Amino acid sequence: MIDSNIYKSKIEKAWNIVLVYLMIYFSSSFSLSAYSGSTRIFLYVILFALIALNYYFYKGYLCVKSGVVFLLPLIGVLSYLFNGEDIKQFELLLGYYLVSFAFVLYLDFDKWCEAYLSTIQFIAFLSIILYFTSIALPSFNEVLPTTVNSRGLSTKTIFFSLTPINGRNLGIFWEPGAFQIYLMIAIIIEYFNYGLYRHSRLAVLLVADILTFSTTAFVSIGVLIILILTNETIENRLRKGIGVSSIVVVLVILFILYITEKAQIDIYTTVFGKIDRYQADPTSYGTAAVRFNSFIKGLEVFVQNPILGVGTTKLIDTFMSCYKNSMTTCTYINWFANSGVFYGTIMVVGVCKFLNLLVKRKIVFLLSLCLILILISSEDMARNPSFIILVLYGFLGYHNSIHVKK
Repeated sequence: MIDSNIYKSKIEKAWNIVLVYLMIYFSSSFSLSAYSGSTRIFLYVILFALIALNYYFYKGYLCVKSGVVFLLPLIGVLSYLFNGEDIKQFELLLGYYLVSFAFVLYLDFDKWCEAYLSTIQFIAFLSIILYFTSIALPSFNEVLPTTVNSRGLSTKTIFFSLTPINGRNLGIFWEPGAFQIYLMIAIIIEYFNYGLYRHSRLAVLLVADILTFSTTAFVSIGVLIILILTNETIENRLRKGIGVSSIVVVLVILFILYITEKAQIDIYTTVFGKIDRYQADPTSYGTAAVRFNSFIKGLEVFVQNPILGVGTTKLIDTFMSCYKNSMTTCTYINWFANSGVFYGTIMVVGVCKFLNLLVKRKIVFLLSLCLILILISSEDMARNPSFIILVLYGFLGYHNSIHVKK
């Protein structure tokens, strides 16, 4: 469980939530996808300054316990130099690692978990409200400001959440599939810190996740249910918590059925229709084809270039020549295809170590790892600072004075 005495003041807690929100917003938001790499670097410089300011006011115990974290950007840089990447990609990679490393170094894991949960739960709650109002009061959306992404797609915003697109909830993120990653990570952190006791918070995260109508989200929820049942059985808590949890699940299902009926959404077609279309015609361009191709072609590229990969630009060029699109969406395959076996292995080990901070039982750990790999198989988080942070926490772990002494 997260230590309740980790903050020196409520101001520090609020400040950390702001930092976590800005990190997520700068790296993954729908609106900022329209901005250039130079603008993003400038925003990360601002974030870096805010992190430094945070450390100035709330000094903590700093301890870099693993030199492996320095190998990641080093191998990434070697791969980029070897594969002739342009200076822009080089600057972005170093910028992402610099701000991620500073973030992890100055914000202890307990504090990050608490701030992350507060941030995602807040976004999830607002996204459900906006989803409901877009159905019940469509005229309300007209008074909200409009935001546009890099593809020219527009929607309404209240800065902390967006109105749904095509009946799918996307929070503040570039698409529903990205939102479901952040939601499920929050559910994992919530469950392994608080169990099933905070039912309302888990319900909010789960409802928001289902309303993304992401195929990956539905598969992940299935794995999550198996994970929770397994862990509760091992801990001898299954009979104790099954009553209230069952009621919450039933209420969530009824709420989802009500909303989908009002929005006239066919759940099966929205969630699984893309797979049916791919099976009918594997050569067609669609979201399912993009996901399968990302895994198969990305793995093929890695096997052909195992040591330092081919770099981001060449990987995208390969996909453009084969499939006429640049969507390389399988994160862990991209780690290996972009930067080679050493970089990819370190990233996977970092994810495992991150889970070890939360999970103690081996079978539950394996289910959790399976869940994470499913989550990131359909979106490219390979260079996303919000996900790099998880890997770095895996290697650095706790570094405040209380946990270091323990």
